Amino acid sequence: MLSSHLLGPLFLEYEAVQRQMERELRAKEAEVQRQAEDVKALARENEDLAQRLEVQQREYLKVVEETRDHADVHVGKEGSEEVRDLKERVHLLSEENQALFEHVTLLRAHFDGFNKTCGETLEEAKAKSQAFDLLHG
Repeated sequence: MLSSHLLGPLFLEYEAVQRQMERELRAKEAEVQRQAEDVKALARENEDLAQRLEVQQREYLKVVEETRDHADVHVGKEGSEEVRDLKERVHLLSEENQALFEHVTLLRAHFDGFNKTCGETLEEAKAKSQAFDLLHG
């Protein structure tokens, strides 16, 4: 039979590994929680940008329609100045619309990458949790 002085170091090492795995598991759980909060914040920002983009698009279409209506009518000096102003506004709204679209595209790419990282972290945490359960099994 093995004596306790031979098994003692093995039990101490086992407990040390177990404590280390518990610390890593807690750290991974906290990281996953932070990532989940970041995902929620990105989703909210994405929704806000999508709504802003939709409003800008409606405004843009309205200006385009107004410009088209004014272009069909023969206008005097004041009217042509208004048409120039409307065209400038259409141009500015188009640029803003493009910038918002690019921002939404960038956020979606970031969100997709973040989801991938979060999934990988969750899988790693699950694997460590299963290893921990096997040790305590």
